[in-house]
Formats: sequence, C-alpha cells, structure tokens
Amino acid sequence: MSIAYNVAEGGNKIMCFPKGALNLEDITGYFERLVNDDNIKPGALEIVHFDNGQDFQFGHDECKTITGSYRQVKERRNIKATIFVCGSTFAFGMARMLQTFFEMNVPGHKVFLVKGKDELPKVIDQLND
Repeated sequence: MSIAYNVAEGGNKIMCFPKGALNLEDITGYFERLVNDDNIKPGALEIVHFDNGQDFQFGHDECKTITGSYRQVKERRNIKATIFVCGSTFAFGMARMLQTFFEMNVPGHKVFLVKGKDELPKVIDQLND
C-alpha cells in the first residue's frame, strides 16, 4: 500500500491519495510524514481521496488507534479539518466509522464526508466562510 500526498496552495491544503491495501502501518506512517512536513501551514485543510478503489484492511479496533495517532498531527500541524472524498458506499461507510472515532478521540477536529469530487467545493466553501 502506498499513501501519496502533496501539499498544495502554499501549504494550505494536503491532498492525500491512498491506493491499494490500506492498513494501520501505512496510515500511521503517513501521519508521521505529516508531522515532519514543514511545508504544511497551520490551519491547513486535509483532503483524503477514498475514491481510488482502496482495499480497507482495518476495522473498528484499528480506528481507535488511527484516530489516536492523528492527535499528534493535529497538535503539531493544527489541521483545520479533514474531508474524505468517497467513491463508493463502502468507502463512505469506512469514512463514517473514522469520523465517529475522530469525534471521540480528537475532540474539536472537524471531519466531513462527500460522496464524490463534485461535492468537495461546497464543503471547502463552508469551511472558508
């Protein structure tokens, strides 16, 4: 599995593109890279593309670890919000499960789900208001 990302708009957006089998080790490795990436500005928006046919190899138990690990990213990079762009009903369900765990384990971190790229601009506009 590979989680590629790029920092766009002068450090204000993190575009995340997981592909293939998505597991706990890869996700926490991605978080470590974010923590150490000085190109990310405080208040950046993270957009995670769950629309590339991922094979989600994590469940309920791992979600607690995933969101707990994200706290370090939130504290170090002060990410404004995370938006999951979902390409299937299953991806939406997995993102919804993560959203629930974010609410419990990373209080105050905003998480949004969209069912496709066409819904993304509306959510971004709402966050920028």
